[in-house]
Amino acid sequence: MKISFVGFGKLGSAIAANLSNYYDIVGFNRTFEKIKNVKFKTRNLEDIVKNDIIILNLSDSTVVEEILFGQMGLINFGLKGKIIIDTTTNHFEKVLDFHKKLSELDSNYVEAPVIGSVIPALNGQLTVLASCKADTFNKTKNILEYIGKKVIHFTENGLATKLKLINNLVMSNIMFAISEALAFGEKIGLNKSNIIDVLENGAGNSLILNAKKEKLLTENFNPHFDLKTLLKDLNYADEMFESYNLPVLSNCTKNIYSIASNMGYSEKDFSSIYMFLKNIKGD
Repeated sequence: MKISFVGFGKLGSAIAANLSNYYDIVGFNRTFEKIKNVKFKTRNLEDIVKNDIIILNLSDSTVVEEILFGQMGLINFGLKGKIIIDTTTNHFEKVLDFHKKLSELDSNYVEAPVIGSVIPALNGQLTVLASCKADTFNKTKNILEYIGKKVIHFTENGLATKLKLINNLVMSNIMFAISEALAFGEKIGLNKSNIIDVLENGAGNSLILNAKKEKLLTENFNPHFDLKTLLKDLNYADEMFESYNLPVLSNCTKNIYSIASNMGYSEKDFSSIYMFLKNIKGD
């Protein structure tokens, strides 16, 4: 079975590489040279619609809209009857628009943001949040289960995206709290390994600490999930809560990530917030 895959950033490449163990993947990326570890590559979006199932993993909703509905987008080559599985973390309003437009084209849209980063993606160990009709979910369940160890289905459009944005809001705050504890703990004379040992056996024990422990110890912040992408998600979450007239009280954390991004950390893993805090002068 052939599946088309659009978007070969770090996460998309990992998802596609894992899926290539089970399917023949036809890959498209605007930077052609980034397409790796799949059986087929194409420079033309027209080739992508030759397959019934198209998976997207793109940077944001603007790019998703361009790929689907832009002047040179997939819509120009016929999307009727196709299933679009969109693993992008989208804007909470835009994703509803994608559902509507694709339904009007007699296409099936699976809103399927994923939780996890590169290493879990390579091993099919992500968590998939999927909003779509029940019959569409049943047609794509096997594929989603290859992507993620846990697949959670919702029939309400937009719910998966809202939950993903909430998850990343929580993730950002946990990472910040761990980083603050480490950076400032070191400044008062504590050993980083000792701090991590205590956190692992106390209040700081978490999936985030386990996933980022090695980066924090080695201070190697090659990105699995870069800071600029986290900021995009936090801005989406901020707009989502504002639309309900709810202030995001943890916005101060987002603002610190933003400062770090502007000071050269945007392309680094988001756990590099630790290094940003470590470099703050205490005198």
